[in-house]
Amino acid sequence: MVQDLDQLRRLQKLDDCLRDLRSQGEAIPRRRAALEERVKELKEKLVAAEQQREETEKTRRKLERDLEANSSKVQRYKSQQWQVKTNRELEALRHEVGLLEAANGDLEEQILGLFEELDHCSATVQERKTALVDQERLTAERCRVLAGELINVQNKAAALATERELLATAIRASLRRTYDRIAASRGGIAVVAVNGPACGGCNVYLRPQLLAELRTQARLVTCESCQRILYYEQVEEAHEAMEG
Repeated sequence: MVQDLDQLRRLQKLDDCLRDLRSQGEAIPRRRAALEERVKELKEKLVAAEQQREETEKTRRKLERDLEANSSKVQRYKSQQWQVKTNRELEALRHEVGLLEAANGDLEEQILGLFEELDHCSATVQERKTALVDQERLTAERCRVLAGELINVQNKAAALATERELLATAIRASLRRTYDRIAASRGGIAVVAVNGPACGGCNVYLRPQLLAELRTQARLVTCESCQRILYYEQVEEAHEAMEG
């Protein structure tokens, strides 16, 4: 019976390691996807900054065309002042010139403001380009590391799976079926340690008689609450397991 329990403990330990490795392996694609998502976000931010700069430049060019058109009108109206025949027509021309010159003043201020905005947009574009390049380099480096980690995890899992298969074939079929049934219903944990008065799996207190039988290891003892297979663990063993 002691041999059976030792085999089951080893089997549980292998299953625990395999479960951890599966978890690590499943996490690697998520970690890689998070890195790639960060690159995607930075690309989108760069595109948005470039579009903002382009729109600002379009606005500036339009205002400059408007300024040029108004300036041409001012010159034309001023040249027409010598051709008018009445004071009323002259005043009308001067009024138009005044309006256009005022509008040109506003346009010039807007254009100057847009030059400042363009400088800011260009700086933002450069910053985001640099951030993107840095993130792409970091992502490439980390993805290479993650690829290596995945291969390492897969190799370890394959070796442990082989070891588990050999161990499982050495365990009595009925005992292995019991282990598999418990593990399937208890989140993969079929064998747990007891180093106090309670089950190490569900923390329900055990009857004194079960505790006594557990210490003698005369038979396999299961928890009356969660049905997991129990083994008695000395305090020294528990400390070694924690340190290991």
